[in-house]
Amino acid sequence: MLTNLKQKGLILLVIFAILTFVSVGSASAATIYVPENYAKIQWAVDNATAGDIIIVRNGTYTENVYMDERLTIRSDNGSENCIVQAADPDAHVFDITADYVNISGFTVKGATGSKKAGTYLDKADHCTITNINASNNWYGIYLDSSCNNSLYNNYALETSGMASTWISLTTTSFTTTTSKTRITPMMREITSGTSQKPQGRTLLGVRI
Repeated sequence: MLTNLKQKGLILLVIFAILTFVSVGSASAATIYVPENYAKIQWAVDNATAGDIIIVRNGTYTENVYMDERLTIRSDNGSENCIVQAADPDAHVFDITADYVNISGFTVKGATGSKKAGTYLDKADHCTITNINASNNWYGIYLDSSCNNSLYNNYALETSGMASTWISLTTTSFTTTTSKTRITPMMREITSGTSQKPQGRTLLGVRI
């Protein structure tokens, strides 16, 4: 009888521990709004915890955003309505050093300094970059030693006076999937493609 009570008590303890873990895990994920909760995207990032979602309302935000944690950042109404302009042209607009980051729905511009990008991934894996207008930067999207990332429905305008606004991957960036990414005025459209081991050449319109 005593043994059965102990077993039942142990089972209840395990169930309680599982429910507590699930509850804490769910409570830890939050949705943060810019500018309602924080006036700047960077301030929202600085105050977020891994797994949080940051939604950015319509407007122009003049800043350079550094991300070193797994977050999702998306605009409320698409890239036409949400612009992130580099405060410092010699820094990337979005500088990502964490894995599993998702960014969607922004116009990112003004990173015109040498080899600076609208969206830059540095040793960041399993990230997803979608619906980004990355025109008017030295590079549009730049993956440096970053693997297993996905780029979908992005756009970059090549501008005279800059080296390039291609999508650029270093030789250590591999298994990166691209789809429906356009670079104009040459209008190279990437309908689909996977770069396994880039060798410094152009493949399907992607500079690798």
